[in-house]
Amino acid sequence: MIKCPNCSAELKFDAGIQKVHCDYCGSDFNADELKEEVKAVEEVKVKEEPEGYEGNTFLCSQCGAKVMTFDDTAVTFCSYCGSQAMLKKEMEKINPEYIIPFKITKEQCIDSYKKKVKKFIFSPKYLTQDTIADKFRGIYMPYAVFKVGCHGDTKNRGSVYYKTSGNYQYYHDYEVKAHVDAEYDGISYDLVSKYSDKYSQAVRHNFNEAQPFNINYTSGFYVDTKDVSSKIYGGDAISEVTSDANSTLGKVPIYSKHGCHHPSVPVAVLEEKNALFPVYFMSFIDKDKKHIHYAVVNAQTGEVTFEIPVSPSKYLIFSAILSVILFVLLELSQITLHPRASLLVVVLLSIISLIIICINLSKLKRQENNKDDKGMVGAKLEVEKQSFITKLGFVIKPVIAMGICALAVIVDTPEDFFYYGVSAVGFVLTIISYVDLLRLHNKLCMRKIPQLDKRGGLK
Repeated sequence: MIKCPNCSAELKFDAGIQKVHCDYCGSDFNADELKEEVKAVEEVKVKEEPEGYEGNTFLCSQCGAKVMTFDDTAVTFCSYCGSQAMLKKEMEKINPEYIIPFKITKEQCIDSYKKKVKKFIFSPKYLTQDTIADKFRGIYMPYAVFKVGCHGDTKNRGSVYYKTSGNYQYYHDYEVKAHVDAEYDGISYDLVSKYSDKYSQAVRHNFNEAQPFNINYTSGFYVDTKDVSSKIYGGDAISEVTSDANSTLGKVPIYSKHGCHHPSVPVAVLEEKNALFPVYFMSFIDKDKKHIHYAVVNAQTGEVTFEIPVSPSKYLIFSAILSVILFVLLELSQITLHPRASLLVVVLLSIISLIIICINLSKLKRQENNKDDKGMVGAKLEVEKQSFITKLGFVIKPVIAMGICALAVIVDTPEDFFYYGVSAVGFVLTIISYVDLLRLHNKLCMRKIPQLDKRGGLK
């Protein structure tokens, strides 16, 4: 706990005024000026040596997630699994070099979140409930920050057409040399397995506003512990910079002039730093209590990211209204749908449904196996996989709809009623398959409750 120099009450960092504030006597302090006043008391032991800072660690008894505090903050529930059972375990040490202070208040965070949710007409109403939005918690996430670049000479070859003589074409070959001094600082990746790369990369922070680490900025917030090695992201940082550096170099006129259209720069990691970046993190369990939704707000920029589930009831109501409108328009235009043409419409709708279902099943498989999240792969977390029968249940309906339509064509009866009846059955199956698409979409927007995952901090 960081005490007020004037009254010894607990201090909190106020993102709104960018100062450390005392609720008891009303004093405000600049975080850098207050650093000299910090003393080791009770749960927190602050050291000036390189060993780092020790804080009070809370361990979730359900999923093993860890968060730290440097004050008397009470951990009421786990931000990762929604459990209310958080147990105090031990002191933990961190040693960050830089920190980006919170700039967005919790009230601003909730306001930004609600505004974004309201833009989606099919979003469930419960997403904007105050009991849901109030679950946002301010957390400092550990990040690896890379400086990537190149300092040295580069060589690239080019070729320019010269002339044609007889059956031969002649070219001038060139070797373009350049001295490159380029640095990209602030390429960052989170080091928490439960914090999906999908979210952390969607709300990137500006490292230019980072400050040398000052423990006063953490007052009133949680600090997550890292459980992923920064080594797994070194290649990503190099790839990210290589793409931009090569593109920039390719715009230099001398390269295109000498036929070198794809010049390359050999970049490498020049420096790696540890930092804490601020986010507001929220999780809440769905109505079936089997899966969990996440929402993240960048507490530096206010940028919001989350995946919006679709309300089946809103979707069905919208579809019903749209169907009535289309039916009325068809009646007014006196367009008559030929019996066999109705079968073709059902088949086309079924094909579209089947294609989208297969694409989403492929995405779901990648998500289940953490193929798009290096943090989870690095932490080697167990995942819940969909059974073959469950996946078959999604594709069987449009397949049956197409099958009965094809069978009706083969029967080739002169009765129009037969074709309309088959079309009706196929159309119902297709509609159900589109409802399954909603279920698949909602699965992609959620994660299983991580009650069996184990996490351990990296020193």
